[in-house]
Amino acid sequence: MTTREQFTDDEWQQASALPGLVVMAASLSDGKMMPSIRELQAGTEVLAAGAQKYPDNLLLQQLKEGMSAAKEESSEEIQQDKAGSVAEVVEKLVEEIQESVDVIKAKVTADEFFQVREVLEGAASAVVERIGSGFMGSGEKVSESEKAFVERLRTILA
Repeated sequence: MTTREQFTDDEWQQASALPGLVVMAASLSDGKMMPSIRELQAGTEVLAAGAQKYPDNLLLQQLKEGMSAAKEESSEEIQQDKAGSVAEVVEKLVEEIQESVDVIKAKVTADEFFQVREVLEGAASAVVERIGSGFMGSGEKVSESEKAFVERLRTILA
């Protein structure tokens, strides 16, 4: 089983930011700068359920605890990047997701990574499926750009 001690402080910071990065990128992948509270909540609920489903996966336990801090940090970065387009912000988040995944893959067992992948893919799907594109959440549930983000995430996590 992987432990915190197997990570340097910098690696742990990158790894623990991953859930917040995934949820934030998924919520912005619809092209709107301000993520919905319902979207963020949906992602957080899946992360918490994943940690509960895999109580022996220390990384998932720690990632769940680090979710709030990472989400706040990601929100601050987005505010600083407002000059860029939403697509540029999502692209930057995807790059950070890739870096975090690379760190995690190098440290955890295959079973632990499978569990992390399952939970993160579930969180991203919950976020993009949470509300529709129309008035009061009606209309198409998942836009083409959201589908593209989820597919990209799956590729990164493969």
